[in-house]
Amino acid sequence: MVFIIWRGLGFLVVVIPMACLVFTQLILDTVFGKTFYTTHQWTKAFGVALAGAALFALAYKLAKKPARIVIDKESGKEIKLVKKHDLFYIPMQYWSYLLLGLAAFMLIKSLVL
Repeated sequence: MVFIIWRGLGFLVVVIPMACLVFTQLILDTVFGKTFYTTHQWTKAFGVALAGAALFALAYKLAKKPARIVIDKESGKEIKLVKKHDLFYIPMQYWSYLLLGLAAFMLIKSLVL
């Protein structure tokens, strides 16, 4: 049994890369031929890089949302409430860096081999 722990929109860290890889395969196979995606290694690196860029853009947009400020009635202090978006306690923007690094590794590996 696999448990996925997320907070906010953190589940999109799993959904966006899968969608980007499927989208990349559909587009490249449609344009260049049926087996283009499976016979070229760089195509997978492109899909992962696309997912990393999409996650980065989404994380940046979500981080720009203003925090909600509430006032504690007892102490009178202001409390800033910030919505967090993470997967396995790792913030979404760090997952985008991980995906971009993985894409770079995959691209280098496909060029060397």
